[in-house]
Amino acid sequence: MVVRGTAGEIELEYENDVVRLRTGRGTAEKRYGRTGLLENLLRARTGEPLLCDVRDTGAFMRVLEAVRTAPDPAPIADEFVRWAEAGVGQGNPEGDTRHPVVRDVAAWCERAACEQRTFTELGAPWTAPPR
Repeated sequence: MVVRGTAGEIELEYENDVVRLRTGRGTAEKRYGRTGLLENLLRARTGEPLLCDVRDTGAFMRVLEAVRTAPDPAPIADEFVRWAEAGVGQGNPEGDTRHPVVRDVAAWCERAACEQRTFTELGAPWTAPPR
């Protein structure tokens, strides 16, 4: 996740618990430890405060509900999708799952975030109706 401001940007590399701050004066990086939410939930039974109290999740839950109740998205044409294997050691213990990946989606997501425009406004090829 990257947050950009007028004086620089800060990036959270979530999977590795690393935060990077970049400004015109340089870059600083710090690695943090992680407390598992399930572990925290179990300890909350003995009085430890929750790291993520349900009362603090209202905005997230409203977005989740809007996505859940929205109309189905338009399908993406096969030509813009590749199938990736998720084998053993890649988050899939059985080694038998494939999942679709939209071609160049990471670059399109970064561009959409930087330019604050939708995929359609940017002309992402999979947003055009099939021919």
